Amino acid sequence: MTQQQEGTLVLVVGPSGSGKDSLIRAVRERLAGDSRFHFAKRVITRAEHDGIEDHIHTTMDGFQLSEEGNAFLLHWHAHGHAYGIPGHIRHVLEMGQHVIVNVSRGVIEQAMAQYGHVRVIAVQASLETAFKRLKERGRESEEEIAQRLKRYDFPIPAIANVFQVDNDGSFDDAVTCFTEFLFELA
Repeated sequence: MTQQQEGTLVLVVGPSGSGKDSLIRAVRERLAGDSRFHFAKRVITRAEHDGIEDHIHTTMDGFQLSEEGNAFLLHWHAHGHAYGIPGHIRHVLEMGQHVIVNVSRGVIEQAMAQYGHVRVIAVQASLETAFKRLKERGRESEEEIAQRLKRYDFPIPAIANVFQVDNDGSFDDAVTCFTEFLFELA
């Protein structure tokens, strides 16, 4: 009997406004029906805003209860909100699926310490592009955008095996680059 190989946890990181959610959505559509890949939804204490970010909404109280009950694979706080990756993702990884999820750069080391197969996709965009996208998104005030952009250069841990995706030029090229990387995992 052959033992199932654990899937890879693919952490998608990058500064606010780099286009992580748009890329993930486009790659998910491109890979629709391919059972090798699972796109995890985050639990966030922020209501959905125009469908930009596909997530599961919860209250801060609900999040804290889940956190205390060890219901998250990973969790963190940023920009006044709490974020978590649902714990059922452990089972998805154990079944051999590659899990793609948008996370904070601050949880990379935690993920690498907890899981054997972790890869990082760093989505890059210029500061000007990030600012423009955040402004167009219309979710935050100028002051909140400025706060988000203070973390623009937040470093990725040197221990991470990082694949770069440039999302400053052609969006289709960025989607293709991201998708080809995932095919290499499978």
